[in-house]
Amino acid sequence: MKKREVSGTAAGVVGSAENYADNVVLGASRGHGFAAEKANHLFDVFSGKDAQIVGGNNAKNGADRLVDGINIQTKYCKTGSKCVGECFENSEFRYWNPDGTPMQIEVPSDKYDSAVQALEEKIKRGQVKGISDPAQAK
Repeated sequence: MKKREVSGTAAGVVGSAENYADNVVLGASRGHGFAAEKANHLFDVFSGKDAQIVGGNNAKNGADRLVDGINIQTKYCKTGSKCVGECFENSEFRYWNPDGTPMQIEVPSDKYDSAVQALEEKIKRGQVKGISDPAQAK
């Protein structure tokens, strides 16, 4: 093999490995959430927003995306209630911005109303510290 062929083959292998690493999560049992995250990211970029996928660092209770300075945690589950339920650990909300405010939660549009209703109930029960107005669930 010539030197040029070896470097071309190596570049191809690296590119394939990076592509696999970026997309292997899409085939996982919760891969639909990762796919939605990527699709929403592309939509934001094409809409001219300053958007980044930041969840690849796997920071505990960290944001999945950062859009125009807003941290977003993506939850795509079978029901709106399940989407909201995934945001709680030991009956307490777990996604907080560095300034102490609750992080924005992104759910499928067809689950939005039921997710808001579920979050309103959790706020009424005092499960989101510092938030007492159920209207803030929106």
